[in-house]
Amino acid sequence: MNPLRGVTLAGPEFGTQKPGFCAGDSGVFDRDYTWNSRQTVRWFASRGFGVFRIPFRWERMQPELGGALDVAEIRRLKKAVDWIESCGGEAILDLHNFGHYTFSTPNGPLEVALEQEVGGEKPLTAAHLADFWTRISVVFSNTAGVKAYGLMNEPHDLPDGAWKLCSQAALSAIRKRGDKTAVLVAGDDWSNSELWEQANGPNSWIDDPANNFIYEAHCYFDYDASGEYKTGYDRELWLDPDLTKRPQTRLQPFINWCRRNHARGLMGEIGVPGHEKRWEPLLRDAIALLDMAEIPSCYWAAGEWWGDYPLSLQPRNDFTEQSSQMSWFLGGEGGKRPRS
Repeated sequence: MNPLRGVTLAGPEFGTQKPGFCAGDSGVFDRDYTWNSRQTVRWFASRGFGVFRIPFRWERMQPELGGALDVAEIRRLKKAVDWIESCGGEAILDLHNFGHYTFSTPNGPLEVALEQEVGGEKPLTAAHLADFWTRISVVFSNTAGVKAYGLMNEPHDLPDGAWKLCSQAALSAIRKRGDKTAVLVAGDDWSNSELWEQANGPNSWIDDPANNFIYEAHCYFDYDASGEYKTGYDRELWLDPDLTKRPQTRLQPFINWCRRNHARGLMGEIGVPGHEKRWEPLLRDAIALLDMAEIPSCYWAAGEWWGDYPLSLQPRNDFTEQSSQMSWFLGGEGGKRPRS
């Protein structure tokens, strides 16, 4: 298996756009969201993927802040980790909440950011995030199949300084238990690799007595770096004649920041549409750049509920048809060097 190649198995975080989503009504399993099958895990493991990123929602895992973890959701997460471990892979446990939590209130759902003041109080604090990860650590600290705890996916629109406070608090709580599992620390402002220093400052901010933390950035190549690829390739090229240089311009700032700070890095999300072959050189160049910097990458995304999602890596037709991006992504290792 290739430790530099990973894939996100999306599905457990689905269903948050349904009307009324909140901690008190977070959806019905296998109707609003899903957990992928053992067959999907085995298929990607057999193709050489060594890392599996498992995204899940805080509201489902812990319906009451400071309270017990949901037994059914933890059971599903344990099963996914067991399947990954049985195939020789490792799991990243990814809290896919963007730095927010949606409460159930008498007036309907209320989405609140970490350390945000609401009516003179802070409903969601660093202590709540630390409590959540302490409870996850109790369950998974001795699990060989867990590679890392992903503290939070793409935090954004938080009060100034909130993410640094919260990420340090969560890591410190994990270490207080004696748990030395690697901790993934996302960047603020959507974890954008190109804007990493602008969002997070010039210096590493994590203090870890175990010295086992990794900064996580994300990178897409559409004009707004959202990964939605709403504009076709021709339009993108018309808007930016230097489109093919985006792997360098968007990845190098994060690579340089990690190098200056002697910090480990992970490209936690990267992906392109498979129906347009002209995106292939950009993905290959990006992976070659990351490989040279010894920064692992996780493709966004696979998952059995994606349907015709253009970035999907999920095999089709009963696992007989491989997506175009598979060879583009896996071919980066030892492949051609990126353009200068």
